[in-house]
Amino acid sequence: MIDYACFKHKGNAENYYDEVFVSELPFFTAAVFCGKEEYINTLSCAFVLSEVLKDSKEGDQLETICAALDEKIPEDIEYLVLRIDDSLKVDSLRRGQVLACIANNGEMMTLPNGIYGLKEGDMIVCSVKNFYSNLTNEGMLADALISSDCNEWMDYMVRRVSDKTELLCGNLSAVCIKV
Repeated sequence: MIDYACFKHKGNAENYYDEVFVSELPFFTAAVFCGKEEYINTLSCAFVLSEVLKDSKEGDQLETICAALDEKIPEDIEYLVLRIDDSLKVDSLRRGQVLACIANNGEMMTLPNGIYGLKEGDMIVCSVKNFYSNLTNEGMLADALISSDCNEWMDYMVRRVSDKTELLCGNLSAVCIKV
């Protein structure tokens, strides 16, 4: 079973332009979309992201799904999409500065594009730059190691961001995942 927690906050921005998408069927899919204020159609870009992901089927390759998405949104919009199958393989693809980090074997590392093998207990955080740039790998790892679930891990990280910025650093979006 996969546990997850999401965080969405507009920060000091006038509007919330990002999006976090999670679906558990037919396999676990998570996406973080970093909207841009200068695009009037940013909210429709977030809608396009969720619709493309909802319409994807189990046999669809992640590259194919992201290519369909790329055709429908401006090329400088940033996003990360990952899927975890029943064998605990994660397939991820990111565009821009949206990032996924994994707490694995006592260290925090950036999840690469492509397929990566997970093991039970691994924890992943996917977030926009405004969120992760206010955290350190050491802090994220320490929080992951003492957390009993994703909600607690997210709470610890949000507290770190809040202590540093009072959440006044633009849109903040993230999803934590524990396999």
